[in-house]
Amino acid sequence: MQLAFGIIIALFFAGLMETTHQRFHKAVTQRQAQDWARSIVSRFRTDLASAIVGSIDSQSLLSTLANANPSASFYLLDRSGSILGASMPLTDLSQKEIALAPIHELITSRAELPITITDPAEPSRQRIFSVAGIGQPTAPTAYLLMLLRAPETTGFLAAYTNFLFSDSLLLAAGVTGPAIASAMLLLFMILRPVRQLSRSIASLESEHDDRPPFIPPTPPAKAYSELDQLNSYFAAMAQRIGDLLRSRKEEDGKRRELFANLSHDLRTPITVIECCLEPLVQDNADVTPGKAHEMTAAALGQTRALAHLVESIFELATLHSPDCSLCHDIFPIAEVLGDVALKFSAKAQSLGKSVAVQVAEHDRGLRVHADPMLIERALDNLIDNALKHATGASLITLALDRSLAGVGISIIDNGCGIPMEIQATHFADHRISEFNYHSGRGLRIVQRILELHGSTLVLYRSDERGTVFRFELPARSRVPGSS
Repeated sequence: MQLAFGIIIALFFAGLMETTHQRFHKAVTQRQAQDWARSIVSRFRTDLASAIVGSIDSQSLLSTLANANPSASFYLLDRSGSILGASMPLTDLSQKEIALAPIHELITSRAELPITITDPAEPSRQRIFSVAGIGQPTAPTAYLLMLLRAPETTGFLAAYTNFLFSDSLLLAAGVTGPAIASAMLLLFMILRPVRQLSRSIASLESEHDDRPPFIPPTPPAKAYSELDQLNSYFAAMAQRIGDLLRSRKEEDGKRRELFANLSHDLRTPITVIECCLEPLVQDNADVTPGKAHEMTAAALGQTRALAHLVESIFELATLHSPDCSLCHDIFPIAEVLGDVALKFSAKAQSLGKSVAVQVAEHDRGLRVHADPMLIERALDNLIDNALKHATGASLITLALDRSLAGVGISIIDNGCGIPMEIQATHFADHRISEFNYHSGRGLRIVQRILELHGSTLVLYRSDERGTVFRFELPARSRVPGSS
């Protein structure tokens, strides 16, 4: 960019010197020719007066003047600016009148030289001129206009052969070169903080692109300068910040809904406990021993429910904590499935249901790389959820099979399935929403545990044949010596 800026400055200086030189030459030429028209009028006053009234041919007279002055063309104008005669045929003129404002400026010396006027023969050209009034000096009846044609070699770029000009050019180059170098150095210093800011923003972007922070991303294709790069990086960062703010706003709304629902769940058992215990501590309360036992049992049940609720909330908060870490191990997953089924067999039997494990013989030795305590906790929640909510189910099955990711684990019941309106509300795209309170804290704990393992819980199927929840874990080789 600095090189381009230097070239621009050099071209600017060259153009400025060319324009200044041409303007200076025109001003000098016009100042020298200021009295030429007046001298011609003084010498040919009688002939010009006759040409005005048409006594003699004005073109013949003006042509004679033009032949004596090849670098000029002559026009005879009336007091309104109309052309009465010219040193060339009037049919060759594109304009038949000339504006008098430049003429008055030159006569009264009210403007800085050079003063130019439009050439009637070539309206696209502005020429310097000399002019003189014919008649009374204060109220001329006509004007003699003398348009001057500057020599072709008066330009700055064409005058290099002149030794005086060559020396001047070398002197100007000696001044312009250091000026350009100083300007480039100054530009480099001015843009230095811009480049640093651009690198800082780029490093922030790179942290979101799985690249080291000190390696900036590739500049955008349309970034032509440091400012363009900075603008592109800033726009990308602003868009990312806007996305984050919108995401945070949505999450805050979901959290407020979650806390409102939790407050309701906490208030219900507390109210029941208060209603059960309050009559027992009143002196005038007429409570029989049987009624007191019933109320105490109800308060105890609500206390246990409240303790379970608080425990699940604490567990969910712990799993979402940044400090949450996994104790990975390699263990046979079939043994964990068997332990979970055995753990819930008594509870399932009391509900008229049973829990079974379905593992093919060649898959019994499959091992997974995971946190065994958390995986067992996830299976506990899934089995407990199926026992409580699988309407019409008599059998809960833990199935193990191979999958593309490693090992697939399915929790299957033979109930009548989850109603479609609940599926649409609680299991969007067959997955549990992180902040969907109505999907249950147990399932959200399962989902969080699986997220920490790089997996997810999926509602694989739910219809009149039953419901299947499934997740996958990375596999390891078989246990040595297993069949």
